[in-house]
Amino acid sequence: MTSAAASAEKKKKKKKKKKKKKKKKKKKKKKKKKKKKKKKKKKKKKKKKKKKKKKKKKKKKKKKKKKKKKKKKKKRRRRKKKEEPNSPAGRGEPAVVGRKRQRR
Repeated sequence: MTSAAASAEKKKKKKKKKKKKKKKKKKKKKKKKKKKKKKKKKKKKKKKKKKKKKKKKKKKKKKKKKKKKKKKKKKRRRRKKKEEPNSPAGRGEPAVVGRKRQRR
C-alpha cells in the first residue's frame, strides 16, 4: 500500500508541474496582443487624406483678395474729381498747358 500511495503522490506532482507550464503559454499570448496595437497606427495614415481637402479651401480665399483690389481702384477715381475745377487735370484735359497755347 505504501508503494501505491507513493506512486499516486508522484502523479499529483507531475500534474502540478504541467499546470505551471500552461501558465507560461498564456504569457506568450499577451505578447501577440501587442502586435495588434501596431495595426491601429495604420489608421492614422487615413487622416492625412483629410488635409488635402483643406488646401482646396485656401484657393477660395485667394479669389476674395482679388475682389478687394478692384475696390481700391474706384477710390482712386473719386480723388481725381475732388481736385479744383480750374486745373486742367480735373476737366479731363492733359496737364501740359504750354503746348495748347502754341497751337492757338
